[in-house]
Amino acid sequence: MKRRSYSQETKSLFQAHRNDGKSLIWISNAMKISFNTIKRWSMKVTKGEDIEDQRKENGRNKKFSDEELKLYIEDNINATLKDIGDHFSVSDVAILKRLRKMNYSYKKKR
Repeated sequence: MKRRSYSQETKSLFQAHRNDGKSLIWISNAMKISFNTIKRWSMKVTKGEDIEDQRKENGRNKKFSDEELKLYIEDNINATLKDIGDHFSVSDVAILKRLRKMNYSYKKKR
């Protein structure tokens, strides 16, 4: 099931209804938003947290940037995937996948 991102106006309307003393079930039905979402927002507001979209752009954070990888390869032309992986503390397969994603053709010089 695809996650839906709600606009800031929708979240503000939720807070207005909540401040008016409306029940969570009433808000859920009136706004046609899942009760679990309304409940999660309500818990965040109660804790004093902001109702923000917590998702990251593309999965988890990377341990190193594409530019760092490219510079390392240019400086260490004869390095194998294993050597590069050891330098960045990742597996050689992770390096291979990143290079493919970058469309970077890397062949070790012999």
